[in-house]
Amino acid sequence: ADSDGDGELIGEDGGEGWADAWAGDASVTGIVDAGLAYDTGGGIVEASSVLEVTGNNDAAVTRILAEPIEEEFYLSFLVSLAEGQIGDNDFVVWWFDSTNFLNLGIKTQEGGPPGTRDFMLRNGPSAAGITTLYSDTQLEVGETYFIAIRVTKSDPAGNFDGCELWVNPAFDGRDNPEIILDEDLKLASISMIGMRSANVDPDDRFQLGAFRIGTEWEDVVPSDTTCPGGLAAAR
Repeated sequence: ADSDGDGELIGEDGGEGWADAWAGDASVTGIVDAGLAYDTGGGIVEASSVLEVTGNNDAAVTRILAEPIEEEFYLSFLVSLAEGQIGDNDFVVWWFDSTNFLNLGIKTQEGGPPGTRDFMLRNGPSAAGITTLYSDTQLEVGETYFIAIRVTKSDPAGNFDGCELWVNPAFDGRDNPEIILDEDLKLASISMIGMRSANVDPDDRFQLGAFRIGTEWEDVVPSDTTCPGGLAAAR
């Protein structure tokens, strides 16, 4: 974990594969002791100290990778709306290099009625012509969810050209993503990972932990071992 108790993620430099410490807005994020866990059927993903998001910033947390990612990769994390209410367009997503590119995470009720779905994969900012896809899994207050993604690249010299997303995958569920995005992601490499939060109300407590990046499914979805971590674990 990044912290031994309540505190700040900003300035923490634990984990491997990073160029520097976490940066961002400490007024809308913090580290709290709150156990999040998910059983994949092959292993336990868990985090005792987690990132808590309580406000809004397009760069709530950011971190630069030690080396750019230029090939297919996997990523996973735990997330929960521990307290609060599910409103229209509560928005907590990870982005890559900037908010103008791939966004993935929570966008409640598809932004508002008549939408009802909450877990999103979007190829860029909200705008006409931008592809936005949703999982059928519903967000419930107090429940923990395990998110895994695969970002694909067919041509080593080209852009990333696809993304798959799983909500609560089993270890043997690699071949069954809930969302498949098959189009140019407009990025050939990734040097920074960040989080954007928007429309988070003062009484909302979004919690995230066990953030991992790897080159194989097994790197981010555990089989017969426990996958530990706050937000520090990486490639």
